[in-house]
Amino acid sequence: APWFAGRIPDDWFSGDLRVTVDRDEITVVGELPAPESGEAAAAEGRITRWREDTREQRMRLADWAQAKYGRSVTWGARIGEAGPPFTHSARPAQTLLPPN
Repeated sequence: APWFAGRIPDDWFSGDLRVTVDRDEITVVGELPAPESGEAAAAEGRITRWREDTREQRMRLADWAQAKYGRSVTWGARIGEAGPPFTHSARPAQTLLPPN
């Protein structure tokens, strides 16, 4: 978390930064300011705009983190509880079937 907090621009998030790490992936999710209207559609639009406006910088940070930590990076932004991560490493599970 400190590595990301030190590199993420101060104006990206208005609230806390959540960084979680598992075996394969680092997930970084920040809080955006709520729109004045408080409507869900406005929150979704704000998250989408932030995603588009920060894409290049986020990908650069993800590349640095992947080189340093050997894990892919998933980004997300939320307003309250709205806003799932933008990308994630979905790995298919292997199912072993008994022989016929």
